[in-house]
Amino acid sequence: MTIDDPLLFSDRIVAHSRGMLSNIAYQLVTYLEDNSNNNNKISVFSDKVDELYNSLLSDQEVLDFVHAEALEWQLADRLETQLGLDPVTPPILQELVRSDQVELAQLAKDVQAVQANAAQMARRMEMPLKALPADIFHKVLLIFEKGYIETQQAHTVAQLCVSLRETYAERKRRINKIARMLLLMGRRLREALFIEKAGVAIFSTALAAASGEERRRLIYTLSESQASRLGLTMRAAGLSEEEINEQIALLHPGLSVDIPFDRIAYSNARNSVERGSCVSEAE
Repeated sequence: MTIDDPLLFSDRIVAHSRGMLSNIAYQLVTYLEDNSNNNNKISVFSDKVDELYNSLLSDQEVLDFVHAEALEWQLADRLETQLGLDPVTPPILQELVRSDQVELAQLAKDVQAVQANAAQMARRMEMPLKALPADIFHKVLLIFEKGYIETQQAHTVAQLCVSLRETYAERKRRINKIARMLLLMGRRLREALFIEKAGVAIFSTALAAASGEERRRLIYTLSESQASRLGLTMRAAGLSEEEINEQIALLHPGLSVDIPFDRIAYSNARNSVERGSCVSEAE
């Protein structure tokens, strides 16, 4: 992901991203030490964490993931201040936990719980291994294993990674639970396309599904410099020009996007989003 926007790389975002990478490295090295029956000095342990951290930092896919996570929570915090929007239990979730549909209500409660836990982890700049999406989880383990090739701990690391893969369950992840909840919402699904109703996590998950955009990439379009791209994504999801402008105004007060979105066919917008094309190519 290469977007030239200094706001996407503020000190807070960089610190949060690096904090999550450091936490991932710490978890893996801790698992290794526990399974090796080692009694290494603190300095040796710290060196191993630093080495793995630097390897993770140098991987663009892993870095893009933690960066998007940091951006998501920064926006959630900002909207809580600006709009009073609860980052854990937004209005739509408050309603769904009281749904007459037992399965939907239970899933909404599950989403509320994992969202609360994720918010707590975000405040501590932590990223549990089990919370990683499958592609990043497996990439992290490959990087971890690579760092111990031809060392005395290579076999132990390989066994540890096998064990971690066996116990990994992507369906239990926050975003996967949100996606399953959205599927059960039926006709109410469209409500999730409005951020003041759904909150950042549910909104971005619903918009990604409805537009064909990849969720991680979509998070970047929530920045001010990418407002026109976000507008195109919302058009691909079926929103009108008036609705698009209202959403952009909520996200970025005072910002005006002078694009005639109603002139862009939904299908053209979706094709452009899926190809990664710009707004002008969709008109």
